Amino acid sequence: MALLRHKGVTTLLFLSATGTGAYLWIKKTQPESDLLNPSAYSAIRFGRAAIAVGKIIADYKINLPAYTADNYESVRSEIHWRTAERLKVLCYQNGGLFVKVGQHIGALDYVLPHEYVQTMKVFHEDAPYSPLSSLYTVIQDDLGRHVSDVFEEFEDKPLGVASLAQVHKARLKSDGSLVAVKVQHPLVKAHSDTDLRTIELFVDIIHNIFPDVHFQWLVREIKRNLPNELNFFQEARNCHRFSCAYRHLGTIRAPDIHWDLTTSRVLTMEYVEGGRLDDRQYMTQHGIKPESIVTELDRLYRDMFFRRGWIHCDPHPGNVLVDATYKDPQLILLDHGLYVDVNNQLRISYCRLWKALIDGDMPGVEQACRDMGVPDLHQIMAAVLTQRSWETIANKKLNVPRTAEEEYLITNRAMGMFSEITQVLQNVPRELIMVFKTNDLLAHVESALGVERDESYYISLAKECVSILGRYEADRATSWIHYYLIGIQTQWLLLKLRIYQFYRIIF
Repeated sequence: MALLRHKGVTTLLFLSATGTGAYLWIKKTQPESDLLNPSAYSAIRFGRAAIAVGKIIADYKINLPAYTADNYESVRSEIHWRTAERLKVLCYQNGGLFVKVGQHIGALDYVLPHEYVQTMKVFHEDAPYSPLSSLYTVIQDDLGRHVSDVFEEFEDKPLGVASLAQVHKARLKSDGSLVAVKVQHPLVKAHSDTDLRTIELFVDIIHNIFPDVHFQWLVREIKRNLPNELNFFQEARNCHRFSCAYRHLGTIRAPDIHWDLTTSRVLTMEYVEGGRLDDRQYMTQHGIKPESIVTELDRLYRDMFFRRGWIHCDPHPGNVLVDATYKDPQLILLDHGLYVDVNNQLRISYCRLWKALIDGDMPGVEQACRDMGVPDLHQIMAAVLTQRSWETIANKKLNVPRTAEEEYLITNRAMGMFSEITQVLQNVPRELIMVFKTNDLLAHVESALGVERDESYYISLAKECVSILGRYEADRATSWIHYYLIGIQTQWLLLKLRIYQFYRIIF
């Protein structure tokens, strides 16, 4: 292991020196216009990454004191803030996949160090944007028509900017209707392969130097999801599938797609208005109770998690609007680029885990975690999933509001158990990583709206788990008697939960 660490340091020094040299030479000798060439620009992007990662590793190696030192935690926090800022600057400069990494980190509260998560949250709202002229080129290349032939108006200021694309409001020339046009950043696809290899290389080097730091899971997730995220046809299909699945509810929808103006890099959809999901002022102005919005959102995600096994994985506040113009406020999901399919066996194991957590069944928690690949880390996995301390879980107090003391305990433990947490992420089925991320984003929304998961949330969740597990067991019944016994037992449990829920509402 020492040899590996030595090789890692040597490799990093070599790459940092090479990257720095390439960066300075190209910046000095190449005309600015040549830097738009993906091949020429790759060396600069690699050089930036090598310099930034080299400085980050050196900061930890030189300045982090021994674990037993009295000032260990305070110094470590200072280094975390400092290095997170360096990483943020790198992500801004390189854009594309580097911003995608920043967004992933910013969505993992209680999983990654607080300093990194808080620093990277900026990328959910403020990613680097592309100039309008370059977007016009993408539109013209893909649609085969000049922008002015398609759109009567096309607003200069983007409605939103993300790692892979940005969205502009426009008016169609054909019928005057308002649309939102999502256009891929011009060079993001050209840079994606090289950027991914660069990120993977430095993640491996960091792991060789710091064996307890595992970020390979993040690279694997980006690798798996990127082809679909770069294909806007796939996003359009996801959007249509979502609309078909939830249109009947009347309170949840997605924008309509203009298929004739959609390509792999251009997505044209209905323009919709509303307040952001975390905009409490908008809800107050329109007489909307934040609790009702959170309840509806939880109901949607329970259905996706437990019943459909097809999960929208990017519900950050900028991707969901609340439309108050209807009698019952509508939730409108805007971005459909990132979904994950969960196979039936994993869905059942996840269901069993939640049921065991709610019941306070610790052997059941351990068994469910074993089924999902983390037999020795069930306490950490349970804490990551619920964002509660193990003591709260073991004492059957998930329904009790989280105190400031518990919040402090969770944050400090997360900092001290970073290696174990990343081990969980390294070992669980890949689908669960996106589930963790989605849970964190939903928890952030609830926190922003001042709504905390209470007893009613866990009763609804328990009812869902009992119903699904009952159906699963009934499908595997070995006789008619067994089948009916399972059905009776399931209905009895559901009845008890409904009676208890009614009792809590009344009293």
